This record gives sequence, structure tokens and C-alpha cells, in this order.
Amino acid sequence: MQIDTFLTIGKSHKVCEDYILSGTDPMPYIILADGCSSSKGTDMGARLLCYLAQQYIRFRSTKYFEPDHKEMGMWIIHNAELVAKQLGLPNHSLDSTLIIAYKNYGINNIRVHFYGDGCLIYFGKKQTLFGQIEYTKNAPYYLSYYIDPERDQLFHDMKQDKIVKTLITGQSLIGTTEIFAYDSPSVYNYILNDEFNGLLIASDGMTSFIADREGLVDPSLYINEFHEFKTTKGEFLKRRVNKLLKNLAKEEIYNADDLSVGAFLLEE
Repeated sequence: MQIDTFLTIGKSHKVCEDYILSGTDPMPYIILADGCSSSKGTDMGARLLCYLAQQYIRFRSTKYFEPDHKEMGMWIIHNAELVAKQLGLPNHSLDSTLIIAYKNYGINNIRVHFYGDGCLIYFGKKQTLFGQIEYTKNAPYYLSYYIDPERDQLFHDMKQDKIVKTLITGQSLIGTTEIFAYDSPSVYNYILNDEFNGLLIASDGMTSFIADREGLVDPSLYINEFHEFKTTKGEFLKRRVNKLLKNLAKEEIYNADDLSVGAFLLEE
């Protein structure tokens, strides 16, 4: 199992509010966070959430690690609140989406937890599945609302839904859309095998590519290029995405939002 990560700032940003980290102890894992641009200090908040999620994995892992989605989120946000206070940061600095992905012990199963919005690509030689989680009013449900009852109620009063979009590319193009309650858990399992040998998780910066003259670019035009690896040694994801961004820049296409991507790859 190979893992690698990539991070870059968005063209419309002055500070990168995404963060991503990875490791292999006690199992391969990738964690990323996407701080809210309209809240101050979320570049720090995103880092805090990532490192506390890493601590949860390190200290709570067992032989069959399948943590309760809400319990894990609550542990992370309450501990992040304590650290933020010690640093003099307000609670809204923790306004950030969080994605946690890890390989289960003994099997090639990748389990992914979404807290807020984000993207993933599950791919093989013949097909690619692109998944995206977003919200009807473009305001994700952050873990930080759990520690602020007033803001939690205000979010509830917005009457938003969570939207899960799936696009499958291959011999044909198939798209589906499902609607869920905004606070419903988003936990997914993906098996890596001969048919589907890789999984990418990403912030919503993956869908923020803009052509200067034409506006937002349809993700179906470029998502497959994120995993067209020429080699899979070393920093295979960094090489691939850097090359992709250079090619898109030649066509005057850029990611407006910060972009963080993590890859799990089962070598042949």
C-alpha cells in the first residue's frame, strides 16, 4: 500500500487554509482539513483538527479499528477547543471540514469519514468513481458547531440538506444525486483490489477549477488525470498533480480554492 499527499493554495487566496498529513503507524492513514475562508484563524484550526485526528488514530486504534463516527468527531473537536483556548484562538477558528481515511488492519479496505464537504476518486483501469459531498447553501456542517449551541441552532434554522453526487466514468458516463439530512454521518468503505486499485480523498478545491474566459470547469473533464500515474514510486501523487496543474495553467485554468489531495494506491 502506497500513500502520498499534495497541497497547494488557491488562486483567489492569500493564506492556505487547507492542511493535510499522513502516516503509516499504526496503519496507513491520511487526514485533511479545509478551513472556512470567512472565519479568522482557520489555517491554524485546520492544522489542529488534523493533528488531533492523528492522535485519536494513534491512541485509540485496535486490531479491528472501526470507531464510532460521532464519538470520534466529538473527541477531536473538544480537544481542539482546549488547545485553541490555550493558543488564544476563538472557537470559530475551528470552522473547518475534516476528512479522515485509514486502512483497516489485515485487509485492503479504506474507511473514510467526512465531517463537512469534500471529494473522493475511487479508480481502476476501466472505471473511475468520482464522489462529492456538498450542502444546498454552500455552508458545510462543521464539527465546531457542536461546541457552540447558538451557532448550531442558527445552522439548523437554515434548513440545509447534504447532497452526495456520484459520477462514474468509463465506457459510459453515469451520474446520481442523493439528498440527506445535514447532520447525517458520512462514512464509506472502499476495497482496493485488481479492479479498483486506488483511492484519492480531496478538499472541495478539486471542483474549484476556473477557466478565465468560461467560468467553472466541469470536473468530468479532468478528474481522471488526477490518477494517471506514470510511476508509483516515491512522491507519485505530487508529481502527477503538479504536472496536471501545469497543463491546466497552459489553458488558463486554475484552482480558485485551496486544494489538498491524499492517495492510497495498491501496487500491482
